[in-house]
Amino acid sequence: MPAASKTHPDSPANVCRILIVDHHHSIAQLLADFVAQQTGYEVAGIAHDAVSAREAFAATRPNLLLLDIGLPEKSVGYALLAEVRKDYPDINVLVFTASCTMQVVREVISLGAHGFLEKSARFTELVDAINRVREGHTYLGAQASALLREAVRGGVKQTMAKQELAILRGLARGAVVKEIATELDLSVSMIYKLLMKLRAKFSARTNEYLVVLAVAQGWLEIEAQPVTMGTTPGVALT
Repeated sequence: MPAASKTHPDSPANVCRILIVDHHHSIAQLLADFVAQQTGYEVAGIAHDAVSAREAFAATRPNLLLLDIGLPEKSVGYALLAEVRKDYPDINVLVFTASCTMQVVREVISLGAHGFLEKSARFTELVDAINRVREGHTYLGAQASALLREAVRGGVKQTMAKQELAILRGLARGAVVKEIATELDLSVSMIYKLLMKLRAKFSARTNEYLVVLAVAQGWLEIEAQPVTMGTTPGVALT
């Protein structure tokens, strides 16, 4: 029997195809030129609004979306993000935008974005962000991380109980509530109660955002290795 052939890391099957959505034509083209220069990546297409983005998705089926959430029409960027995460769950999304406020960060994370990076970041950081999001990690830029740390200061910043940390670790690796309950020898209903308490404590509307807050605060650490994507952001634990 002939030996199985090995696929080269940069063969077409392993090249990550990126769709760029940004209403600033010059910025979109600059990003496309930059992506085209990176080994292992190619530009699937460029779109300047939600309509052309939807058409590009249907025509090109990219592996990764680089999205400016601040499209001109009100809330259109958020609607597009939600639509992509629902209709194309296998496509990872990196939000790359000049709109960096606590509200924006909260919203894009809760809608399922895998990463958030400010447009003020250097291109070297953009490469790092793209690489990590491609591998299934959660990536937060410096400004977004600072905003999240600020959100958990004061009365919310307190010592985590061992049970709470165990629950967060379970969520981060993609475990479901029943699995966490078995590991901690607690009932499923008790885990749900503890989760609701944690989300209320940190003003987190979703479990995903709860995990991101925990990472930003330093309770959980991101490990430099790919992880399996589940319903929670791609966070690996050391």
